[in-house]
Amino acid sequence: MRTGRRERGERGGRRHELRAGGRRRRPRERDLTVATVGGGTALGTSRECLEVLGCAGAGCARKFAEIVAATLLAGEISMAAAIASGEFVAAHEKYGRNRPAAAEGADR
Repeated sequence: MRTGRRERGERGGRRHELRAGGRRRRPRERDLTVATVGGGTALGTSRECLEVLGCAGAGCARKFAEIVAATLLAGEISMAAAIASGEFVAAHEKYGRNRPAAAEGADR
């Protein structure tokens, strides 16, 4: 969803910690830059997306940041569940996304 903010891409990461009783995994983002006014936020689709989320206009940046952060966390939880259940690797193997390019040519 484009909401008018174009930022240079920086990857975050994940932090894994072993603790008594299990492992802790947290997403780590360098920063979260959001905008609900100015720039491209008033343009067509950008404005429409912000309105759908109820985040158009001044005073909505925090709400928008919370929605983005919750979406990120939901994705992390989903990915962790897929990894824990073996579905993450199984899907890659099923759809052929786990093969190196060199190995694909050798099979032919």
